Amino acid sequence: MSLSTIGYVLDLCSSCGVPVWYEPTDIQKAGKPWQTGRGDKVTFSSPNLNELKSICRYLRLGDLPFQDHVMEGDDLPELLRDIVHTATPLLDSMSALMVTLGPQGFMILRRASSIETSDSPLLPVTPSSNGVIGLHFPGPKNPKIISVSGAGDCLAAGFIAGMLQGKTVSECSALGLFAASLSLAASPAVPDALCTSGLPWGQHQAYKIIS
Repeated sequence: MSLSTIGYVLDLCSSCGVPVWYEPTDIQKAGKPWQTGRGDKVTFSSPNLNELKSICRYLRLGDLPFQDHVMEGDDLPELLRDIVHTATPLLDSMSALMVTLGPQGFMILRRASSIETSDSPLLPVTPSSNGVIGLHFPGPKNPKIISVSGAGDCLAAGFIAGMLQGKTVSECSALGLFAASLSLAASPAVPDALCTSGLPWGQHQAYKIIS
């Protein structure tokens, strides 16, 4: 999409009160909403670590002090804390940010008044609170992998499906990870087995609070 098209869509959605989920897809496209001067009209976004670094550099929020691969073991908690610290200013206008971390799962950054409210539904969008909380959802253990193409898109799609039904973050995450696992185990980016009725509705995904 051209910058003018992205700007038009963001303006239209903002005028109609429609939340926008922005999926960057690569580092060259990650900062486009902000390049149009309309980044404050993005409600949700789902960058991977490299795309988040690109957005933060463009906005001069600082640089995540990690190489372009996700650290493991003892380095992972430090990385998660750095993501919360560096990306928190994005929550001045966004409601939530999903940061995908490959085999390490993903993190949801959101405004929440307390730990007790950290799992509350993201829709409908409500006035933001002062606190920012990170929720880390580990990736599936020993997943069957045929192709990684499309896994991030399916993760976001499953998560959004839950959001539209008013589900909690942990329920949305269970749906997203299930959809991503189906994608990893199939050659097509969007596997034929992925459908709304086949999602694990009612399940909750365990997570760890990062602050």
